[in-house]
Amino acid sequence: MKSVRTFTIHKQKDKLEQDHILHYWDVETSGFVPIKYAESTDTTQVYKEIPESALLWMTLPGRLTGQRVFYIEYDSIKN
Repeated sequence: MKSVRTFTIHKQKDKLEQDHILHYWDVETSGFVPIKYAESTDTTQVYKEIPESALLWMTLPGRLTGQRVFYIEYDSIKN
């Protein structure tokens, strides 16, 4: 069984009305896989199934710029 973590992502201030999409890199398929958020507020989205030590990618639907790749270390986002 994969080890997973819970993490709260803060939405971009200029895109609060949109759902952000979090993906993780799956080494078995060599591609990014979307993760469904567990909870959403006006300013945050909570994810409860983030694989430990995964490379993550946050996207906004319909937007090609401003996307970022990162990982989580000690409950902090690292680029």
